[in-house]
Amino acid sequence: TKLTSLGLHKTQMGDTGAIALAAALPSLTSLETLGLHCNQIGDSGALALSNAFAQMSSLKKVILDENLIGAAAAAAIARALPNITSRASKI
Repeated sequence: TKLTSLGLHKTQMGDTGAIALAAALPSLTSLETLGLHCNQIGDSGALALSNAFAQMSSLKKVILDENLIGAAAAAAIARALPNITSRASKI
């Protein structure tokens, strides 16, 4: 079977964990849903994630609410995910 959904909510991974996760994400070629809410992810972690998301054509849903992501990093994520319908208030 292939991994299609990954929920890592409330792990408090912060930027360090998000950067490490971003390095591994592109290898999950079937991932459709990624949940990362309540993880204290800031701008540097979000930028690393956006670079990973840009390589993930199967990704359809990303949950990033209740993190510490600023407007510029949120915009980078939005640009990396052009095929996802999102609400900026949830990033």
